[in-house]
Amino acid sequence: RLAAEGLKGNTYTDYSAINGQTGKPWTVDPSAVEKHSIRGKLLWTPEAISDFSAKLTVAQRKHDGAYLNWAEGDPKDYEFTGATSNTRVSDTDSTVVSTDIEYGLSESLTAHLLLSHMDYQAHFTESGADNFQMDQDEKTDTLEARLAYAGLDNDVDGVVGVYYSKRDQDLLAAPNG
Repeated sequence: RLAAEGLKGNTYTDYSAINGQTGKPWTVDPSAVEKHSIRGKLLWTPEAISDFSAKLTVAQRKHDGAYLNWAEGDPKDYEFTGATSNTRVSDTDSTVVSTDIEYGLSESLTAHLLLSHMDYQAHFTESGADNFQMDQDEKTDTLEARLAYAGLDNDVDGVVGVYYSKRDQDLLAAPNG
């Protein structure tokens, strides 16, 4: 199975051709937005092992453009005046790869194993009084193993498992400039 979506457009805020804080033209259009998301799944259920399934999922998302911008004044105008308004322009990418394995050990006991890796990068710059920037690079590896018991008489059900996650993160959050 494969799914994809995309969006390209502008936010509802009206930005003039001139940056109200600097008196100069914008170097990027603060209302422009472009993003996409792609996800693919592959399920394997071999005939030789009837109670076994393995699923591979890959998902990739990208966002470029306006991020958490706000404006001031009459809400019906959504006009950016630059006095205390801020703009944030971001560039964000994330990719997740996961494997989910399930095996029926008996009629009432099932083993589950989930392995995943995430790679995430984010960058944004902000105009306005805060004049802030952020760069983030993060990698996360996760392992989850469970045994699920479903009693045949429906009186007792239970789950026992272990979870492990390791995250490496580099973060720069500071005044811009």
